[in-house]
Amino acid sequence: MDKLIKSDIEELISGNEGPCVSLYMPTSRKAGNNVNKMKIKMKNLIKKAENELKEKWNYSKSEIENFFKDLYDLTNNRDFWFNQSLGLAVYVSKDELKYYRLPLNFKEKVDVEQNFVIKQLIPELFEDRKFYILTVSKNDNRLFESTSENIREIELEDSPESIEDTLKYDDPEKTIQYHSNSGNGSAIYHGQGVTDEDNNEDFMRYLREIDEAVYNYLHNREEPLVLMCVEEVFPLYKKANSFPNLLEEFIKGSPDKISKEEILKRAWKVVKPHIENYKIEAINKYENLIGSDRIGTDFKNVFKNSFYGKIDSLFIQSNSEKRGSFDRENEEVKISKDSKDIDLYNEAAIQTIINGGEVYVLDKEEMPTEEKIAAVYRY
Repeated sequence: MDKLIKSDIEELISGNEGPCVSLYMPTSRKAGNNVNKMKIKMKNLIKKAENELKEKWNYSKSEIENFFKDLYDLTNNRDFWFNQSLGLAVYVSKDELKYYRLPLNFKEKVDVEQNFVIKQLIPELFEDRKFYILTVSKNDNRLFESTSENIREIELEDSPESIEDTLKYDDPEKTIQYHSNSGNGSAIYHGQGVTDEDNNEDFMRYLREIDEAVYNYLHNREEPLVLMCVEEVFPLYKKANSFPNLLEEFIKGSPDKISKEEILKRAWKVVKPHIENYKIEAINKYENLIGSDRIGTDFKNVFKNSFYGKIDSLFIQSNSEKRGSFDRENEEVKISKDSKDIDLYNEAAIQTIINGGEVYVLDKEEMPTEEKIAAVYRY
């Protein structure tokens, strides 16, 4: 339910002073009786984190209570649980509380580290690529964020609710009746002294207001946008559009009275050819480079190269964990069993993302090697 982009991850993993608590749990879109179940599940996760702070970080009772104060308040806020997606990720440090409600089936887990553990967020960034759907009619317009299997509506600020909303401050003597022509959604006006040019310009005003709201939300995003509308509207919206990733193909038909699920079904047929399967491409690239020095599976070398910005694609086997530390001055990676040391797999993922590489957390059978970590190098 919350948007997550690369800069969010970079902000999350930068400049933290441990301990950093990462909580993951599955959630339910349908609240009802599930609210209490979700609250109990979160309280159980917090309890585990409290025990780790006490046993491994020597936190006192008062320090623990102060550390989790904001999360206690959030957990007890019943309204919070009515606005969930498939999974909830919560990050708590001495200085901040952040959470993301995402269409990901998180594994229930608690980590207390020197930095936040972000491995379960990686599919949101690098695997199931997002796209956006804009539905436009005279009566309504909506923006959706979607993947191939999930769709959620975005509440746009300053977007007109309908054509009437755009025209509500016009000269009251300019009486306009706006309706559908033969029920097909194409717009015509009837009004005293109103010309076709007036009608077209009024409708273009409406589309430009929609575009401005959409652009303000999407302007820093690279995902494609697909439009759903009747055939007459598409060329008009293209004229109003300022978002560079609007697809040339569109979903034909009136979006009025159609469920989100049906909108997604129709949109996916249009968008699918434009959504590359980045994970498969990355794996194929690794396999094509086997035998060259452009790939690596030695854990310590891969880990060091993540710091130096050499990694183009990093592959980590899911549920892998290795504790240790890195002496950057001496370029020495130390492996340990101390639970207070960092998870080196997580740190390699963090450094790869910071340095502009891509990270894939894969099941064992998906890994392009028998090792638990592998990398494609930039050079």
